[in-house]
Amino acid sequence: MNKNSSKSRFKIDYPKLKIYYIVEKYLKIGISETEFEGQVLRIYNREKTICDIIRYEKKMDKEVFNKAIRSYATDSNKNVGRLIEYAKLMNVEKKTKMVMGMWM
Repeated sequence: MNKNSSKSRFKIDYPKLKIYYIVEKYLKIGISETEFEGQVLRIYNREKTICDIIRYEKKMDKEVFNKAIRSYATDSNKNVGRLIEYAKLMNVEKKTKMVMGMWM
């Protein structure tokens, strides 16, 4: 969510969610479109998702983090060039290379 959004707008009691705010320029990176039940949905692609996971590693469960990285490393549709490009844009290039270097 854009960090400039009104925080009171998203106060909900259930389900228990933790809202994270990010810089707006990161919101526009890696958007793809897919069709689901006749509706076009805008989603983040694999590479953007992995960059987010790496960026917020300390806020995630370690098991979830490791599973996501392993899944990406073995994914036949991965695009390492795009991953590094997004990592540069999101200022996590060094950390991405370190984390992914273990798996590739």
